[in-house]
Amino acid sequence: MSHEIKEKLVAYLSTCVTERRMALFERVLAGRTHYVRLVLDGVHNTGDACAVMRSCECFGVQRLDMVHASAFRPTRGIAVGASKWIDLQVSRQRGAAYFDTLKQQGYRVACYRGDGDPSVPTLADIPLDRPVALVLAGEAGLSSAAETACDVTVRLPTVGFTRTFNLSVNAALCLAALTGRLREAGLPWALDDAARLDLALHWLAKMPKRIVYLTERFMETHGLDEATLGAMVSEDTARLLFGRKGRAGDPHAP
Repeated sequence: MSHEIKEKLVAYLSTCVTERRMALFERVLAGRTHYVRLVLDGVHNTGDACAVMRSCECFGVQRLDMVHASAFRPTRGIAVGASKWIDLQVSRQRGAAYFDTLKQQGYRVACYRGDGDPSVPTLADIPLDRPVALVLAGEAGLSSAAETACDVTVRLPTVGFTRTFNLSVNAALCLAALTGRLREAGLPWALDDAARLDLALHWLAKMPKRIVYLTERFMETHGLDEATLGAMVSEDTARLLFGRKGRAGDPHAP
């Protein structure tokens, strides 16, 4: 029943945006993935984090997590609106609990190492038989929780005297390599139907200027109340649909 209602709501809200916008949504949704997930460990520089967010959006990586980080608010000029389209999670869990949850969700934790050690596998070498959570550290290096949770250490191959890249370049190069391999391998990397529907609804809830009014009309037509519809969608989507206070897109914890 929940899936059917959400399908009807997506169809209803899609009539409030242009056909061109809906076609763009469908194209971008087709390229989105949860199979690769990026984790920033102890990154406090807002500019760096925003640049990484932009790379995630460009390469279709829907989930960016920040752990061991202070409160974060995207800078529009650097992120170029990417925060509107990806799922940013600033974890309230302690490090060990966060990584335990990540592994329970089936992710292989791959920690990036930038010292150029040739004995460390490159991104081309790590297996993709299950989803990968790529961990990039801030200036202080990987946290003890990340080190403990790490399943495999990876690097980018370099041949110069300078063996390291800055954080945002690291993220872009790593995501390009991983998502490229993923798409070539023919693995089930795309979002499943349920995840695509939820994401489409969340995006559509951001578009119409009269979203609260439209939501009320939809509920009236289908005999729903706010509690019933709210239970069918994520907390962030509910905030948008019902005009609740709070900034959607600022969820916490995985």
